[in-house]
Amino acid sequence: MTKSTRRASTRAAASDRQKTVRNHPSREERGGAVTAREDTATLREDAAGVREEAAGLREEASTVREDTATLREDAVGVREEAAQVRQDLRESQDLLAQTTGRLAEVGGWQLTVTTQTLMWTEEVYRIHEVDPAMKPTVAEMIRFYAPEARPVITAALQAAIDAGTSFDVELPLMTARGRPIWVRAFGIAKRRDGKTIRVYGALQDVTKRKRAEETLAESQRELAAIFDAAADGILLADTEGGKFRSANASICRMLGYSQDELLDLGVSDIYRKEDVAHAVQEFERHVKGESALSVNLRLKKKDGSVFFADVSSAPVTLGSKSLLVGIFRDITERKEAEDALRESAERFGLAVNATNDGMWDHNLRDGTIHFNEPYVAAFGMPSENEDPWRWWTDHVHPEDRDRTLSSFDAAVNGSGDVWKCEYRFRRIDGVWANTSDCAYITRDSAGKAQYLIGALSDITERKRAEDALRESEQKFRAYVEHAPDGVFVIDGAGVYQEVNVAACRLLGYSTEELLHMHASQIVPAEAVGDVRTSVEALRRDGLYSGEVTFLRKDGSRFVGLLSATRITEDRYLGFVKDITERKRAEEEKAKLEAQYLQAQKMESVGRL
Repeated sequence: MTKSTRRASTRAAASDRQKTVRNHPSREERGGAVTAREDTATLREDAAGVREEAAGLREEASTVREDTATLREDAVGVREEAAQVRQDLRESQDLLAQTTGRLAEVGGWQLTVTTQTLMWTEEVYRIHEVDPAMKPTVAEMIRFYAPEARPVITAALQAAIDAGTSFDVELPLMTARGRPIWVRAFGIAKRRDGKTIRVYGALQDVTKRKRAEETLAESQRELAAIFDAAADGILLADTEGGKFRSANASICRMLGYSQDELLDLGVSDIYRKEDVAHAVQEFERHVKGESALSVNLRLKKKDGSVFFADVSSAPVTLGSKSLLVGIFRDITERKEAEDALRESAERFGLAVNATNDGMWDHNLRDGTIHFNEPYVAAFGMPSENEDPWRWWTDHVHPEDRDRTLSSFDAAVNGSGDVWKCEYRFRRIDGVWANTSDCAYITRDSAGKAQYLIGALSDITERKRAEDALRESEQKFRAYVEHAPDGVFVIDGAGVYQEVNVAACRLLGYSTEELLHMHASQIVPAEAVGDVRTSVEALRRDGLYSGEVTFLRKDGSRFVGLLSATRITEDRYLGFVKDITERKRAEEEKAKLEAQYLQAQKMESVGRL
């Protein structure tokens, strides 16, 4: 039975006893003593019930007190648990903010205007690379920015304080460790009663993005420079409709339009009416990938004139746009050259049989070679079943064969239009002739050699004359080198270009020292004018002869007889002979003759 149940039973028993007392027979009806005893017993029972009820009430009060204490303990626990939950929530929010800030490299800051107190979050300290224990001032914060950025952040912060103006700027900053970075500084003013009380905001390290932007900008500048500097014309056109979207300087120059004018045009606008259908068809083939090269297209300039171009292309996608890049190479000069060459070939065909040189033509596409009559008469020709190329290579002298074939291959596989080579070739009589071979090369639009027309000349006699001249020059040089007199060559400015051993010996200089010295540097100062006069005479008359006093390297002097003559327009050959001893002998002779004459005069006077 619970305490409340017991209390209810006690109260019910007491009520019944009270009813019994009220309904009991009077004393008159019963015996007085018996009645008194019964009443006394009843009262005792009532008292016992009251005492029992009081004990129950006391027990109930105690229970209530215990329940109240328990409730108080439970309330304290709930408050403690709620406080812990709030603390855990704040720590989680702080951790989330720090983690998010570190990942985004964004930190928060706040400036209390009245106290000039600056507060940074952990991420802002990390961005500045300083100890979180540091308490930065506004001045210290501004000094972190690059010198050119300090006026900007100062003005932005002041405007926020004075007028409540928000700011969002990207500026260069130098960290405490001397590392240059870029930051984005964002600030908002909190105002009260028309005055700014706080400025708060965020600071983000944007160095990676700025560097990426700079790299991208540099790459774009390089691509733009290459695009505009390309010798070939470049056009970007929509794959649908063919409208031009971009044009470089070369294509503008080729077509005679400005870039803005070209961007208002399309593929069909740069061809003559009779060529538009073919040009559009070629464009569509390029778009479909059926072709990447169109040759000999005739394009129309702004002034109505035409030029020829080979056009190569490649599809590209820029954003969501599908474009075709066309590269235009002007082949007008090449076509004119080919036309002129064909015309020349026709004239050549008429002249072939009238020349004494051996003429030949080589079709590289089918390997055929043809020779004219003078060629066959001098050198023969392959038999009907003989490979003409093998016949020709076999007739080249073995010692010249590798060099000649390498020269031929280099010319054919290169980009030039002419091949020249000298080699020994066996004549029809079996004698090795010195020959000079010269051929013109025609190429297709891709630059591949197609055809050669050449002339083979027998230069044996010329080679003999050259050998004789070379031998004569060698003999002359041997004479100059061993000549007893000084021999030199100067240019039109009077600078030595060649000197022999005797000239070096006369002047005391080495060959290396004399070369590139001026003629005025080997005469005394008082004779410089004479040297200039002699050089001017050489230029004017082509000849000079006279006595010149020369100055040796050691400072001594000698008299030389100089004879010079012009050998080319600006080169002069001179000879110097040391006549110092002869001059002394002449002076001594003149002295003796004078003494002899004086003696004769004295003798005559004595006779008188």
